[in-house]
Amino acid sequence: MAKLFAAILFAVLGYFVADLVGGHLPPEKPQGMLREITAFFGLLVGWMFLGRRIVGE
Repeated sequence: MAKLFAAILFAVLGYFVADLVGGHLPPEKPQGMLREITAFFGLLVGWMFLGRRIVGE
């Protein structure tokens, strides 16, 4: 359960941080899937690294 919770929190955090960073990009640079890709990497990091440390594997 800790791994799932960490993965979801990191995905949400990644999504919102990418949304904030995207607002500072020049208008001619398309954001594309910046938010979704960042959320996916947050999901991976939360599941594989932080969740493992919480559970103690």
